[in-house]
Amino acid sequence: AKDWDSAETMLRPDELYKWGLLVDYNFENSQPGAGSQIFLHIWRGPGQGTEGCIAMPEDRMLELLRWLDGAKNPLIWIG
Repeated sequence: AKDWDSAETMLRPDELYKWGLLVDYNFENSQPGAGSQIFLHIWRGPGQGTEGCIAMPEDRMLELLRWLDGAKNPLIWIG
């Protein structure tokens, strides 16, 4: 029996998740109803929203991936 109600399709023909990061949000000691699985990924284009993720052009995503150092415990501020 599964303990979740929805899932994200990561292998997609539009390649929105070709490059991406998972934000460590509501993982440990998760709170029901507080949301989960925030991704940084490639966007559809200007003016196009997401369903709760953070999206950017592919070139910016690659720039971020090259710059980011997970060993330094990076934080993201969503305001």
